[in-house]
Amino acid sequence: MSLTETQQRAWQSLCCAINQAAMGSVVDALEHNGVWHALRAADGPIPLAVLAERHHTHAGLLACVGRWFEVLGWGGVSAEGLELTTPNTITAAQGRSALNALVALARLAEQGAVQRLAAGCGITEQIWRQVLQQLAPLGWVTESTKGFALNQTGRAGMPMAAQSIYVAGYAPLLSGLRDVFAIHAHRKPGFDASGDEWHVERAADIAFSAVVYETHCHNAVCELVMEAMHIAPNRPQAIVDTGAGNGALLLGLHSAFVKAGHTPPRLVAVEPSAPARRLCQTRLDPIGGLVLPGDINHPEAIALALKEHDIEMQDCLHVSKSVMHNRAVLGQPDELDDAVVHSSCAVHLNQAFEQLTAGQMGADLVAAFQRWLPWVQRHGWVMLEPHAIDPVLLGKNLDSHPLLATDITHTLSGQHLVEQAFHRRCAELAGLSTVSIKDLQQDLLGVPLMSADLMIGAMVSGSKI
Repeated sequence: MSLTETQQRAWQSLCCAINQAAMGSVVDALEHNGVWHALRAADGPIPLAVLAERHHTHAGLLACVGRWFEVLGWGGVSAEGLELTTPNTITAAQGRSALNALVALARLAEQGAVQRLAAGCGITEQIWRQVLQQLAPLGWVTESTKGFALNQTGRAGMPMAAQSIYVAGYAPLLSGLRDVFAIHAHRKPGFDASGDEWHVERAADIAFSAVVYETHCHNAVCELVMEAMHIAPNRPQAIVDTGAGNGALLLGLHSAFVKAGHTPPRLVAVEPSAPARRLCQTRLDPIGGLVLPGDINHPEAIALALKEHDIEMQDCLHVSKSVMHNRAVLGQPDELDDAVVHSSCAVHLNQAFEQLTAGQMGADLVAAFQRWLPWVQRHGWVMLEPHAIDPVLLGKNLDSHPLLATDITHTLSGQHLVEQAFHRRCAELAGLSTVSIKDLQQDLLGVPLMSADLMIGAMVSGSKI
């Protein structure tokens, strides 16, 4: 869909704010621990180990900073170390202002006010005037004697407001980066004993993920699921979605089956996040869905949980949406020697923000896939995943996409994006055979940002299944 000049202006200002909110927060953390001053004062690259030891931060995170510098044209990281080559950068203050504006915009979206604001409803503007004032960094409001009101660009941008929900969901993380970068703060993203997380407003993140799924991925996933229903002679006992979020994928599949005149199999949501499980249960209850705790890294535990409900895991069709890259790296992986894997441009970290080689990340991913092999031999696995993008591509037309912020928040929340070719090669090495593939979201950068793959596990020698 082509945008008008005013809509294009609104989209560009929104993308700039999203990227500023993320990178400005990184700059703030680097300023706080002294790394920023050291880089500005240096005549050349500073070794990562020296910077990390001197300023009590993580060398792995500094390697990621080098990637983001490269994307922005600020310098980068090399064998000699990290280098900042320009004085013209996003500031910490710009980051804070942008983040506040995006949180305000997300509030308008979540409260259902954007349609009325886009239509120029004066009463709605009066109700939300104080919130509208916070949108000033976007250039979407004009001040008058009556206060702040949306201008033409702001009204054009209101239908895009849902885009702000993603970064607003990660506001706790971005506001806490000083501690994340500080090696002695011991504050890392993850689940607590109750299944909650400090670093993300999970409800907001899930809501945004559902919007992306329904807009860009639903049709592709439905096509692959319908294809998978015919892989085996017998119908699967259930469709199990591991990392189900708010249940959007399962609800969409239920609707697709009903629309096609078919009775859906039993639908099961597996989700590690306690808030997400509560939301998912509410949404799936009307269609008889089952919600269970579980982690993509531990399929055997999921199998036991399913068994308690008389469901055989190997007799299920498995689906997953943006969850394999969100697994924890287990232990210290071995080195995988593979040309496709070694061509990765991504920076790979474990949960302790220690840098891994591409070969180590590849070995961990292969092992993760292999743990699923016994369970996806009959009906297969439909897997939807986002991917890492080459920093040169990522740096093109930064005012037309918010993907730098996506890269930053994924990395700092302990997620492990890899390139599409890397992902598919590791699946192949693990013993997964590709049945069908779909490349998605190619319009922004000319390369797929996501892939939806239907794979089936090869028979494992000595398998009891």
